[in-house]
Amino acid sequence: MTSLQIINPTDQARFERLKPVTFTGKVDPGIVTVELKADDKYSLGNNQVKADGSWSITYSGFTNPGKRKITAFGYDQTNHEEETSIIIYVADSSDYTKTIYEGLVLDAYKKLEHAQSLPTDHKLSDAEGCQLFEQGILPILQSKATFMEATEEGHKKLEKLVEQNKD
Repeated sequence: MTSLQIINPTDQARFERLKPVTFTGKVDPGIVTVELKADDKYSLGNNQVKADGSWSITYSGFTNPGKRKITAFGYDQTNHEEETSIIIYVADSSDYTKTIYEGLVLDAYKKLEHAQSLPTDHKLSDAEGCQLFEQGILPILQSKATFMEATEEGHKKLEKLVEQNKD
């Protein structure tokens, strides 16, 4: 296992086009600088490694949708290089994600390994919503009207259950 790690985002993560992405990771002692590149040619930025071995680089946003290979290069003081890579996917946002996911919190999403540290009031981003849909955790809802109908139906069923269990 390499001493250079990309901790977040996880491999195969999905992001909305033109939205900032923060990459974080850890390195073993000795690495002083980390640089990120997309597809081995586009620089996403670089930063100094903190005393605890952590690093963070925020990229302003990918302009084109598609698959990207993100490579972190770690350099020590003699410019010796280590590298590690992940794959991410950049997608255009779609109307259903904007309508459905804003303000939505899902227990199933919180169970995903990379989401366990999120606060309980976390609002799903478009990328997180797309990922849930692709993993079969969140069914697609076509419109705001469909979502509101499903919510109203759920509230009615819940009220009925509460009414039945009053004794």
